[in-house]
Amino acid sequence: MGYDSVKTDDGRTVLFSVEEFYEKIVLQNHCFICGAPPHSKEFNNEHILPDWLLAKYQLHSQIINLPNQLGQLYGKYTIPCCKDCNSELGDKVEIPMSKLLKLPFNEFTFALTNSHQNIGLLFQWLNLIFLKTHLKDMHFDWAMDKRKQSPKIGASYIWESMHHIHCIARAYYTAAQITPQAIGSVFIIPGIQHDSIPQFYFHDNTTAQTILFRMDEKVIICVLNDSCAVLNALTETLRKITAPVTHFQMCELFAIATHCNLSIKNRPVFFSEISGKGDYQIKADLPQLEFDKDKAGITVGELLYFQVKEMITKTPDTDRILAEIKENKRTYLFNPNGTFSDHQTDFQ
Repeated sequence: MGYDSVKTDDGRTVLFSVEEFYEKIVLQNHCFICGAPPHSKEFNNEHILPDWLLAKYQLHSQIINLPNQLGQLYGKYTIPCCKDCNSELGDKVEIPMSKLLKLPFNEFTFALTNSHQNIGLLFQWLNLIFLKTHLKDMHFDWAMDKRKQSPKIGASYIWESMHHIHCIARAYYTAAQITPQAIGSVFIIPGIQHDSIPQFYFHDNTTAQTILFRMDEKVIICVLNDSCAVLNALTETLRKITAPVTHFQMCELFAIATHCNLSIKNRPVFFSEISGKGDYQIKADLPQLEFDKDKAGITVGELLYFQVKEMITKTPDTDRILAEIKENKRTYLFNPNGTFSDHQTDFQ
């Protein structure tokens, strides 16, 4: 906070101040890319999950569960976006991203490993999905009973911390360079493919700013706000994963990454730097990396429990299993000797 928005001579907003981001984008339903107010130009809105992805996994008529336990059709899960920005977003982000994500796993990881541009595109896309998801939460009431007054789901969010994500998400529009220090941890691991395992899965953690996607054999976990601290901390854990993961293993790894991020003592400080010539860079000041598990305020087991509690089939052992998960007494990733628990043969 504390700086003004930056605009070009023709009125294009290069950088929203935190205050203007909150007032216009979060509260007043302006186009989340250019900031155009409603009714000032043609709007056709933007799907939270892009249309190509909804079509690939036949999700238009499927339901996404909201934090207040209500459901929303994916096909109607949209936020305000003007027609011009929607078209540009498709050309510059969604079309190249769809081509990248449609690659087989090995080709996908090769494309990322050999191109900083592709890593930047993926990171920008994940920020975009996260931002759209939580902007949409300002459209829904917490209370299910419409007769009662209720705050919006997103009313309790710390929107100042979302400002950086907004900057990353619209970097294609502002021609901002996302410096390596501003890119978060990205994990790409293979997932077991089987009829019993959903080939699409999407989940995030608002507080930790972590996001998880499963698309066919590709499992993508990203920490948006850590400047790769979690990736560095979990290097040895990731090395132990020597085969494709099951659904529960994927969820456990996401819980571990989320907890690790919540445990960072001194967080990176992100900022935008615009030169007199108009060159725009998104940067980060990196403090000494330290972790404090108590700072997280939650355990890995509790994070995993909240994610999988509805997935476990009801049996006489269900309550015991859930209690063990919640109390950090059950792991799906590793055997008692610390080696990876390989379940490939179980699905063959």
